[in-house]
Amino acid sequence: QKYRELGRIFPGEIGLLTGDHSAEPQAGCLVLTTEVLRSMLYRGSELVREVRWAVFDEAHLLGSPSRGWVIEEALILLPRAVRVVLLSA
Repeated sequence: QKYRELGRIFPGEIGLLTGDHSAEPQAGCLVLTTEVLRSMLYRGSELVREVRWAVFDEAHLLGSPSRGWVIEEALILLPRAVRVVLLSA
């Protein structure tokens, strides 16, 4: 959903990386799942070294036993220079 919304506002500038789909992975702004980000951080992905901002949606899930740990690990593993924005409903 966020990918489509941002794509309408910034045509051709948004990419998508999930466990199932990939579109425009070279784009300057990527929408990806927290699980994909976490995996990229663990692998030391070159792409992650270029990240300047990370925006996490559904931050209210931080306390969730089933999902919170994924967000926590991604936050911990992000390079210190990355600025973080947490969004919640």
